[in-house]
Amino acid sequence: MSSDLLQNIRIATIPLKLKISGFLAAIIILALNMYVIQKGLGDNKEFWVVAGSQLLAVLLPIILILVFLQFAHSGGDALIDRTQSVLVDKIPREFSKVVEHKDKIFKPYRFETGFPQSLLRSFSFLGRGASIDMPPRDRPETCIEISHVKGDCFADYRLLSEGKEIYLRVELIVKRANVNICIPEEHFCKVKKLVSSLAEVGKINTDDETVSDFAVPLKNTLVGAKSAGYSINPAPIERVFNGKRYCAIVLARQLAPDFLWDPAEQLYFCQDLMFMLRAILSEWNFEAETGAAVPFA
Repeated sequence: MSSDLLQNIRIATIPLKLKISGFLAAIIILALNMYVIQKGLGDNKEFWVVAGSQLLAVLLPIILILVFLQFAHSGGDALIDRTQSVLVDKIPREFSKVVEHKDKIFKPYRFETGFPQSLLRSFSFLGRGASIDMPPRDRPETCIEISHVKGDCFADYRLLSEGKEIYLRVELIVKRANVNICIPEEHFCKVKKLVSSLAEVGKINTDDETVSDFAVPLKNTLVGAKSAGYSINPAPIERVFNGKRYCAIVLARQLAPDFLWDPAEQLYFCQDLMFMLRAILSEWNFEAETGAAVPFA
């Protein structure tokens, strides 16, 4: 029952006139209540004070609801804003962690008991994590660039790291996500081989032993994506970035019904996407091949 009510509030679109009317009603109700109580105190009329206090106790929930409605961000605009938040904030933040620290620093783990230590551990900035975590500044530099138009449900990303360049497009359609892995046309030899195997990779099961027999570029990335719930489009599409043509492999997956409202679902999606990007960086040979050709000629 409560979940249905919350869902109705999320999708409700409250007109501006109704918001203004509700806000004025809340002010008037509160002012009249305060007047009754003040009048009772000033004229030494205990009945007025009691009546005003009881009335305030009854009307306070209504006043709070009216005030909440003034600041509630719901309806279609809220969905658009939350989509944009995932695209321009949460996804790039996780992408920035795609390259691991090269030099690992291992420190001994000690679990200290006692009240002072327990109190310190309750604060993330004072707990033991502060002493064992590796500084973010020691992570190899990764440049994440974003191309996004306000209000759009998709964004393009360019990752530059250690001489490697990757283009990705992520499309969020409320309950579905599409991911485009964009491969430059100068890798035509690999692209041709990959395209010829996309349909076959899409049909096989991730636990099938024959998976290891496929000599397919991005084989592990695609099979891993399939096990994570992505479907692989057997037909690639063409995308153009800054006048340069790319062959885009399209992956699609269903999202949780409340994805745009659930931080846990959003974090899972963004982190899973980051590990996919890490797999691409690890698996793909970024050296251009000779005999480049136009992929769709």
